[in-house]
Amino acid sequence: MTIEERGYEAKLSKNESLVFEFIMKEKERACFLTSTDIATELNVSDSSVIRLSRKLGYGSFAELKKDLQNEVSQKSFTLQKTNVPYKKLKQVDKLSEFELIEAIHESAKVKIMQDLTTNQSEKYIEVANLLKKAKKIYVVGFRTCSGMAEYFANMLSFVFPFVNHVTSVSSMVDELMDIDESDVMILISYPRYSKGAYYALEMAKEAGARIVVFTDKLTSPITNGATKVIANNIDSLTFTNSFINLILSIEVVVSLVAKQNEKQSSQRLKRIEKYLNKTGQY
Repeated sequence: MTIEERGYEAKLSKNESLVFEFIMKEKERACFLTSTDIATELNVSDSSVIRLSRKLGYGSFAELKKDLQNEVSQKSFTLQKTNVPYKKLKQVDKLSEFELIEAIHESAKVKIMQDLTTNQSEKYIEVANLLKKAKKIYVVGFRTCSGMAEYFANMLSFVFPFVNHVTSVSSMVDELMDIDESDVMILISYPRYSKGAYYALEMAKEAGARIVVFTDKLTSPITNGATKVIANNIDSLTFTNSFINLILSIEVVVSLVAKQNEKQSSQRLKRIEKYLNKTGQY
């Protein structure tokens, strides 16, 4: 039974009907809003949103929203998968430039919806907790992932004092030599998987370190021995990998660790800002 069909059978108050109509008309937007967001926009109480959820047969608004996200995802634009780049390019050639832009945006929406089900909130929170307890954090990524690894490490360094990014295979052994069981290694690797990623994984496993892998699927060959795996859909319309979901995942993790370590991150940011201003860097 769809959410709309549930609404047909429910006896709703005026405010509950207002909320229901809004959710049905604004599905793609509503599925990302909190109950407070919706209540504020409609000028009703939070309890109206919660009561609606229960009258529709859900235990909470979060459950309703998950169903809503699934409905939106199923109706969203889907792309035919292929592993051969030139075939993808032939598909793109059939699109006008305006259609291509729209297709890329629609593809991004699908990926975001998939992330909500593949990488559930609990997993992200567990990753943030691992980082919070780590003595040192190593963020590793090679080739096309090197820039993402450096960015991720830089963002984490605003919160934690001992964050290292490893982006060169030639210096990897030296940089990872002191990793131990009190540390966490974040490994970012997508097809084609870099040999350096395998060696980094091996070093971390032998040292007993916790390992968080960001890759394309839970069964990726570099997930063997991982503590947590964040799987991102990297399909794209061209020969390149699409890192939209990776960027989203990085933002989620950074936001969580900043929230969990608010006092520490605030102090570090103030010190960093002080000296950046002095050196003329903004």
